[in-house]
Amino acid sequence: MPVLTGEVIGSPEQSDAFLFDWRKTIGELITANYELLTEIAVNEYGMLGRYTEAHEGGRVYPVDGMDVKKGAAVPMSAMWVCAPWIMTPDGGVNRSTYMADCRESASVAHVYGQNIAAAESLTAWGNVQYSYSPENLKAVADIELANGINRFVIHESAHQPSDTFVPGYSLGGIGQWFNRHDAWAEQAYAWVDYMSRSCFMLQAGHNVADVLVYYGEDSNITSTYGSDPVSLPAGYEYDFLNPHGLVNQIEAKNGKLVSKSGTEYKVLWLERDCEYMSVDVLKKISVLAAEGAVICGKRPVKAPGLMDDSGEFASLVAEIWDSGRKNVYEDAAIEDVLKECSIAADVIAPEGIRYLHRTLPATEIYWVNKPSDDYKDMEISFRVKGMKPQVWHPEDGRIEDVTYRQEEGRTVVSLSLVPDDAVFVVFNGKGGGAEVPQPVETVLASVEGPWNVKFQAGRGAPESTVFESLESYTESEEFGIKYFSGEADYTAAFTVPAVEGKTVIDLGEVGVLAEVYVNGEYCGIAWKEPFRVDISGAVKEGRNDLRVKVTNLWVNRLIGDCQPDNPQQITFTDARHYNAATPLLPSGLLGPVEVIGCE
Repeated sequence: MPVLTGEVIGSPEQSDAFLFDWRKTIGELITANYELLTEIAVNEYGMLGRYTEAHEGGRVYPVDGMDVKKGAAVPMSAMWVCAPWIMTPDGGVNRSTYMADCRESASVAHVYGQNIAAAESLTAWGNVQYSYSPENLKAVADIELANGINRFVIHESAHQPSDTFVPGYSLGGIGQWFNRHDAWAEQAYAWVDYMSRSCFMLQAGHNVADVLVYYGEDSNITSTYGSDPVSLPAGYEYDFLNPHGLVNQIEAKNGKLVSKSGTEYKVLWLERDCEYMSVDVLKKISVLAAEGAVICGKRPVKAPGLMDDSGEFASLVAEIWDSGRKNVYEDAAIEDVLKECSIAADVIAPEGIRYLHRTLPATEIYWVNKPSDDYKDMEISFRVKGMKPQVWHPEDGRIEDVTYRQEEGRTVVSLSLVPDDAVFVVFNGKGGGAEVPQPVETVLASVEGPWNVKFQAGRGAPESTVFESLESYTESEEFGIKYFSGEADYTAAFTVPAVEGKTVIDLGEVGVLAEVYVNGEYCGIAWKEPFRVDISGAVKEGRNDLRVKVTNLWVNRLIGDCQPDNPQQITFTDARHYNAATPLLPSGLLGPVEVIGCE
């Protein structure tokens, strides 16, 4: 008890060792109670198991995060859209702690075999109520995917007992306000489909990562790596590994590290916080090293607790690091070890490209993400040989052949990526190379207007109006249009010559998403740049009738209801974050609208 108050008993080293044992015991008790929770839930209540979060964004919690998640049916983490308390000095959002939390859950799934790694997803806070759309949520969702999450648990969807009060009730100032009263609720299927397809693909087979990052016995991932992430050379992926996983889940087979769930790794990296190491962990590292597994990291200097024998500790350290084994690297950097062991990069890509790799019998799946707002043609080299790639688009399910070639035992694939793009490159079947011509685009028609616009009833706007040219609602002098939130039908006509091949309609800019109908036939929904929809199956030679149903956000009407000259109160929320001076958001169909032939 005196040591817990800061007193030294015996010596500083003895007191520190006792405190380590104390913290470890608390962590073991917490973990044991989580296991008891599972037993009660399953055996007494017939539940299938538990979802479990741990440290989230660096919360104080004296237990190893992987330990409490390992017994969960679904290990879980969190990812916030915005959180003012993690703002960077330049005003950006620093999500590194949440990224570490996501990577922790994914590592648990990969090492322990749950397959699913979930996250409390897209949580929002502050003066941003109802300001989210699929387009501005996607970048954050892709951060989750990039860190191994393959199940989104969206935060939050409050019950809406009444249709009278819209947008309705919420969890006060925290949420994402994802419910049936959201302005774009009827179009949410397109966004849900994107998340669902992405997760389905990333649940297939086994994750591929070259490096297991062991992070020691007296730390947790979110605190250790939240502000200082793992730094591997580009093109290599990793999973975290805790003491329990190392001792109980990992074996060496043919020089590789293999988890009991079947996931394989090539290097065990004692990356940091490994200066102190228990004898049980050393025993396992000794076995792995003797069986040919590659070990990279400095030797520990001391056992952390009072339970380990110092002589046994010293003997094991010498056995691992002084035996002359060529598979044990003490002073080499990880990039040098990878090179020395001829472990080629899984992906060679331009700077900033993120990837994940899943492997199945006879199939390799790569998720490739370009988190930037430019259009870019690029070549990406994959550690795959003799197989044919295709590009699968998760936003709409399209599957396309792609130009590729075999080069030095790898496959180089040509990709044309749009702003904030994410695609799957799927290798299946034999292939040696192919050249797929790039489509030549021709503008067949520009839809200039006038545009007849019908507004959703009950939202304060007139029944209809005519826009001679496209502009944001916020430019209107009519109150009900200026502050309109909801759905609006734009109709116009265009004429095209005989059409061969693929035809798309490019809506230019949209605030915030749009459904497209040509000649009464539904063609699709555009929810991110480029706001394009394939209309090949509906367009015809000559005159065509175009209908674009545009949905914006609740924000503008919430601001409108704060105006002193507001003629009619439309909205109700239990937490208002806007006032009369809050800037309005560009809304509606902004254009320019063009019909484009792609041959």
